Amino acid sequence: MKNISKAFASVFCDDEWFNKVLVGGLYVILIPFLIGLIMVMGFQIEFARRLLHHESGMPLWRNGKRIFRNGIRSFSVSLFYAIITLLILILLHIPLFSLTTLAVITSVHFFMNPVIIDLFSRTDSIVRCINPLALFGSMFRNFASYGVTVVVTTLMIVTAVMLGWMWIIVGWTLLVFLTLLVQTSMFAR
Repeated sequence: MKNISKAFASVFCDDEWFNKVLVGGLYVILIPFLIGLIMVMGFQIEFARRLLHHESGMPLWRNGKRIFRNGIRSFSVSLFYAIITLLILILLHIPLFSLTTLAVITSVHFFMNPVIIDLFSRTDSIVRCINPLALFGSMFRNFASYGVTVVVTTLMIVTAVMLGWMWIIVGWTLLVFLTLLVQTSMFAR
C-alpha cells in the first residue's frame, strides 16, 4: 500500500502536474496514429529515469526531442514483441485483421509495457530489451511489484472507461495517462 501512495505522490508532487497530464492526455488521444504512443512511452521513460535518480517531479514536455527519441526506441521494442505475437497468431490461423488479434496485441502491450519501460530506462539498450530472458528476468525478479502494478493499472483503466461516458472526451484520456504515470512510478522504483 505504501508503494501505491508513493506512486501517486510522485505524480502529484509536481507543481505543474495537471498541465503535464493534460498534454499527456492529448497524446493518448493520438495513440491510434502512433505518434501518441511514441510520445507517451518516451515520457514514461523520462519519468522512470527521474525516479531512478531520485529526482522529484515529472519531465518537461518541452524536451520533445529527447522524449520522442526515447519513445521511438522503446516503441521499437514493443513493436518487436507485437510482431512476434502476430507471427504466433498467424501460425494459429487467427485472421490478421480481427478483433481477436487487436485484443491479443493490446493485451501483450499492456502486460509488457511496465517491464519494457523499466528495463529500457535502466539500460538504454534496445538489444537488452528485445532479449526475452532479460525482459522476463526483470519481471520475475520484481514479480510482487509487477503483480501489484498490473492490478492497480487494470483497476484504474477500468475506472477510466467506466467514468469516460460522463466526462468530456479528454477526461478519460487524462485518467489513462495518469494511470500510465502511476504504473511507471510503481514499477520503476
